Amino acid sequence: MDHEKYDQCFYDVTSVTWLDYTNIGLQILMIAAIIGGAVLAYRGVKKSLDASRDDMRDRATMDLLMRRMGDRRYFECHNYIRNLDGAGNCDVKRFAENDQRNCKESKRFIYVLNQCEYLAVGIRNGTYSATILEEATKTTTIELWEFLQPFILRMRKCRGSPTAYEHFEDLVKQWTTQN
Repeated sequence: MDHEKYDQCFYDVTSVTWLDYTNIGLQILMIAAIIGGAVLAYRGVKKSLDASRDDMRDRATMDLLMRRMGDRRYFECHNYIRNLDGAGNCDVKRFAENDQRNCKESKRFIYVLNQCEYLAVGIRNGTYSATILEEATKTTTIELWEFLQPFILRMRKCRGSPTAYEHFEDLVKQWTTQN
């Protein structure tokens, strides 16, 4: 057996110099620098994506508000509800009965309520900015809930839909308990 070839396969520990330790230290330092650079790059990309996501959410929120302002049907239905509320003595829950399902009032209430539910779901899922919508629609949203709550509760019972407009209800509860 050729011992010289065998000995060449192993590193001779007795021949390690300070220069070898310096090279190992530099290699460790380089690896740490690469890892540190990767972490910093990740943080930068994440921060940029978060800012972009926030901008997109704000834009979607403003688009929603602009579409709502241009929605003639929503405007008419909402004004009808406000007029009923202002007149007083309107028993809105009677329009939730099954035999009233297709009446003009019920359809108007449901159109506005669907818009409110859409808004609430968008806030809950992070599609829309809760801050912008709260600043722009809080008072009106709470007033709509207060006026239409008897209709909603009766509709849930009559139609067997216990979760109808639950996101809208949760949003109003959240906004009323904040202040």
